[in-house]
Amino acid sequence: MFFSQVAFSCATFSLNCYSMITDNDTSISRTLERVVYILISYCSLYFFSYMGNSILNLNEEFADAAYDTEWYAESLEIRKRVLLILNTANWSVKMTFTPNVILSLSLYASTLKASFSYLNFLLTMQRTGES
Repeated sequence: MFFSQVAFSCATFSLNCYSMITDNDTSISRTLERVVYILISYCSLYFFSYMGNSILNLNEEFADAAYDTEWYAESLEIRKRVLLILNTANWSVKMTFTPNVILSLSLYASTLKASFSYLNFLLTMQRTGES
């Protein structure tokens, strides 16, 4: 699902921006419609990316909070349990985009960068086609 969301956001941004730049139709309603498509697709992608990033941050905060307690001054049984919690907290809980990519704000930034690259490619191809 996330892969299709990211692909759709990139395509929506690139193609709608390209259409706004190259289209001679200056209708305000058409331009507004394209801007709304772009905003909706990137806002939803930002929401998913923010949630994925929040999960990563909460996992780190949990491990830090467990370590910051005075567990070393407790009984042996409690020390073993806290060490088990610390070891388990090292297994990061994350939302994955693909098996190798974690859904986070860095993915959102990469998606924006890719969208601008695709737009630049489309505009370059149009300029070379005109000459």
